[in-house]
Amino acid sequence: MRCEKIGIYPFNNDCNVFIQHSDLVSSEYKVCELASLKGWGFTGKKVQLYSEDIQIKSSPQEFEQTVDLLFVPEFEVSQQVENIIVNEITNYIPKVSKIKCFAKLTDDNLLRLKSKCSELGAILYCAYEADKNDDYKQYLKKDEVHLEQIDVPIIAVAGMWENTDKFKTSLVIRDKLLKEGYKVSQIGSRKYCELFGFHSFPDFMLNPEVSEIKKPLLFNRYIKMIADNEKPDVIIIGVPGSIQAFNEKHTNRFGILPYLVFQSVLVDFLVMCTFYENTSTEFLDEVLNLCKYRLSCTVDMFHMSNLFFDMDETVEKGLVTTNKLPLEMVERTIKEKFSESKLPVINIYEKDSVDKLYKMILDKLSNDVKIMI
Repeated sequence: MRCEKIGIYPFNNDCNVFIQHSDLVSSEYKVCELASLKGWGFTGKKVQLYSEDIQIKSSPQEFEQTVDLLFVPEFEVSQQVENIIVNEITNYIPKVSKIKCFAKLTDDNLLRLKSKCSELGAILYCAYEADKNDDYKQYLKKDEVHLEQIDVPIIAVAGMWENTDKFKTSLVIRDKLLKEGYKVSQIGSRKYCELFGFHSFPDFMLNPEVSEIKKPLLFNRYIKMIADNEKPDVIIIGVPGSIQAFNEKHTNRFGILPYLVFQSVLVDFLVMCTFYENTSTEFLDEVLNLCKYRLSCTVDMFHMSNLFFDMDETVEKGLVTTNKLPLEMVERTIKEKFSESKLPVINIYEKDSVDKLYKMILDKLSNDVKIMI
């Protein structure tokens, strides 16, 4: 089978997983070119990809290799910057046959992109439009109201907030289990998980036309189908969104989506990804109780990200303001402040933490009646 060459634009922090875990990218694809925006801090830098040094360009027009597929990741920018990005993409369309866009564009920019692709014969896939066209009826009969039992252990990765390394954490777990010889089925929290060889989170869970009562049943049948068809040793579920609202102004969809997921299946091991906190372990105790009574699930381990909330700026501007802290600071805080917490707190970027997480998963699932290790 021919391997499709991928160019990524605009490269951002979320795209680092393609560099850090290039060995997990499906054999059908190979990332070979990267481009970002000037001012984002990436252009001109060299990164190692498949043991080769790749320089991050400032425009797709600077790609040295011909790519088959232009990958457009999610991004949050102003209208003006989005226009610049779409201009770069449309200018590059004559040189590429496929575009996969995972960014939520304005209607005008989406129309521009569609028109240019149609004019030049390029294939365009827009992830956010796929939500509207999902065929979910195959999973559930009209009169079914019960949950199916799933006899495969389930590891869930959830988050207190967005951008707390849920996807990175789930990839690390996947990588470790695969290298140890286990067969892993996985559902990821991002829309492009198929590039890594597993399932993206099903669109019916985000479809407003599907009732909230049906969604847990549908998701349960979806996981059951994967378990029956793929016969894995373990299933990993990356849960999109956050488990609760931030405050009355920033509701983050009230944590409804994670709630529905945890009503769908029994989770055997839960990794909760949190934002950075350096005060006390009382914060984690609150999270434990929240998961126990709201999600009916016990947290087994915490991952503390380097996402720090600037509360003063958030209150002053009325917008959630976050900063990224050095990973060394996170590791130091974990050792100094959380070494005595009820449950282990790790940072997934540390190798020792990865080994510790894997051992805990193995120990717990070895005693579970659903798995024999």
